[in-house]
Amino acid sequence: MTILSIPALIMAVIAFYICGYHFLIYCRRPESRVDLTFALTALCIGFYDVFCVFLYNATSPVEGVQFQRWQLVSLSFLSIAYVWFVVDYTAMKSRFGPWLFSIMFIIFAFIGIFDTSGLAWTDQPLIKNFQLPFFGWDITYYEMEFGKVMLYEAFMLMVFYLYLYLLGVHFYWKKNPKRALPLVLAIGLFFLGMTEDVFVALGYYHFIYTIEYAFMGMILVMAYTLSSEIVERTKIQKELRDSETKHKNMIANISDVIAILDRDGKIKYKSPNIENWFGWHPQDLVDTDGWETVHPDDLERIQDEFFNLLKKDNAITKVEYRYKCKDGNYKPIELTAVNLTTNPAINGVLSNYHDITDRKKAEEEIHNLNRNLELRVHQRTAQLEEANKEIEDFVYSVSHDLRAPLRSISGFAEIINRRHKASLNSEGQHYFDNIIKASRQMGELIDDLLKFSRLGRSAIKIEPVALETVLKTAMGTLAESIKRVKAQVHAPEQMPAINGDVNLVTHVFINLLENALKYHKPDVPPVIDIRVDIEDPYAVISIADNGIGIDPAYYEKIFNIFQRLHSEADYPGTGIGLAAVRKAVQIMGGKIRVESELDKGSVFKIKLLLTETS
Repeated sequence: MTILSIPALIMAVIAFYICGYHFLIYCRRPESRVDLTFALTALCIGFYDVFCVFLYNATSPVEGVQFQRWQLVSLSFLSIAYVWFVVDYTAMKSRFGPWLFSIMFIIFAFIGIFDTSGLAWTDQPLIKNFQLPFFGWDITYYEMEFGKVMLYEAFMLMVFYLYLYLLGVHFYWKKNPKRALPLVLAIGLFFLGMTEDVFVALGYYHFIYTIEYAFMGMILVMAYTLSSEIVERTKIQKELRDSETKHKNMIANISDVIAILDRDGKIKYKSPNIENWFGWHPQDLVDTDGWETVHPDDLERIQDEFFNLLKKDNAITKVEYRYKCKDGNYKPIELTAVNLTTNPAINGVLSNYHDITDRKKAEEEIHNLNRNLELRVHQRTAQLEEANKEIEDFVYSVSHDLRAPLRSISGFAEIINRRHKASLNSEGQHYFDNIIKASRQMGELIDDLLKFSRLGRSAIKIEPVALETVLKTAMGTLAESIKRVKAQVHAPEQMPAINGDVNLVTHVFINLLENALKYHKPDVPPVIDIRVDIEDPYAVISIADNGIGIDPAYYEKIFNIFQRLHSEADYPGTGIGLAAVRKAVQIMGGKIRVESELDKGSVFKIKLLLTETS
């Protein structure tokens, strides 16, 4: 046995072993076609290596030529097997190229088998004799010079492996770089080995043929890759089995019922604990129509939810309905369903049934409690409204009854002031001035109280109100005050109409403008900006000033009756104005709030409904 035949024999044994290994894998997993085509590829490489062994051990040119011819025939079958391995490995969709090359190599193989007339090779045998550059070994073997057909086949082999290499590169860049890398390396070894052999065969230099080594490198690389995938797949399958066992145990022990339904609503699986909750044995329901356990009044709604769920992968829905027990009674349940019809592990709608009988009872109790509470609140509100009405009536009555005696006091005080003030000493005149001042303040307070109490007593007419008209009326009423303090009032030329009572809206504007004129900084003329923002369906009226401002701690207190933040000497008033403003706004169904800081002015914002035409 020659030195060259020993590696070829070893490689043949390895190739046949790899062939058998992957063929067994294919037999166990017929869906793994890549193992079948790889086994066929390894088989062809094994035969190629066997013919190499015989070629290198040939004792005559005639014997060497025969083995060389079968060697080239096996190369054609190898190319066919390998191209389909690449197709399976890359999950390639287009099959035109592989079929074209397969037909071409079948033709080459038949020519090699049946042509003995010199078409494929010349009939002039060659004796190859050269010395290896290492160890100084002399190598001698016999072959024949390539003919025209074989030269064409050699060229097409170069094109073929270049085509496969480009497929591998495309797979690398477009799909799966990690999986494509060993394929590109293996095809590259093929291509390099084929190129070197063609150059040797054409006599460009003297060396051994290396393609069988390239073949071995290819199947070792791909065998390692496929074996790694098999190991990883086996590991994943074990994890899946463990997970499946774990999940089955979990499902068997959880309180909720788990079910799987197909696209038609037929039950494929029910967890064992359904018997504890609803009396059914799982086998009573498997392969039956899932709609049979739905209450007739809920059926149409549940079917709509189910078929809408199927329209989108991984969609989730949650519904409540009545579930039929084996004894014919119905229990309220909450169903959570996930569309996993595209998930091969489930291949259906995964459903979770939760008995909500206790929750429904609790909800009913809460509903009854809320209803009783609402009734009590309604009664209490009515009592409060009655009490408030009585208070308002009392305030109105007292204020009205106090006006007559107060007028008498004020009138007599004015007469005494005119006729007898000169007869009083300075101390008496001071006290008498305080009496007159206090009676005037009392008169203002009674007037404001009457106005406040009348806000809820007179008839309210809600209608479209033009804010421009209201502002014009308020400005006319306060014209003297505006002129006296040299105030500037800015407002938009056009403002939307709001729904309200024209008298109440006018009252609100007059009070807020009057406050802005009153609470200004000393020696600083008031500047009042009015604007209206739309927050559909509301208009937000803002009245801003540059006055003394309000401490945020008093934002709510200033709207309470009799609340004053300043002394009578600094800023006269009764403490009723803003309370009356808020009451007027609330009567019209609106809201009022203030934004302010000390020494930075204030902004009062009134929120009222817009008219439909605004």
